[in-house]
Amino acid sequence: GRAPTLLVGAMRYQEVPNIDRIQIIKGSRDVDGELHEKIYNVAMSGDRLVRPNGSVMPVENSVKVDDSNWENSIGTAQLQGRWRDPDFNVHEHAFYYLRVLDIPAPR
Repeated sequence: GRAPTLLVGAMRYQEVPNIDRIQIIKGSRDVDGELHEKIYNVAMSGDRLVRPNGSVMPVENSVKVDDSNWENSIGTAQLQGRWRDPDFNVHEHAFYYLRVLDIPAPR
C-alpha cells in the first residue's frame, strides 16, 4: 500500500536542443471507474522550482528567428530526479509515464 517512488533521468542527443524539464504523467481510474490524468514537474533546468500549484516558470526563448536556429545557452544537457506519487491511492488503478521537454527550438 505504499506510494511508488520513481528515479528519472534524461540526456540530450548531440546536435539537438538542451532539456527544459522532466515530467511524470499519471493516469488513474478511480473507484467509480472515471479516468483522470495529472502532470507532475519532477526536474527542471536552471534554478526553477515547482510552484505550489504544480506549475513551473517557463525557460527563456533562445530561438533566432532570422536564421531558424537556436542557442543551447539555456536548459541543460542532462537532468535527473526522484519523485514519489503524492496522490497515491491504493484503491485506484494507475499508470505512469515519463515526458522530457526540450527548450524552444524552430521546427
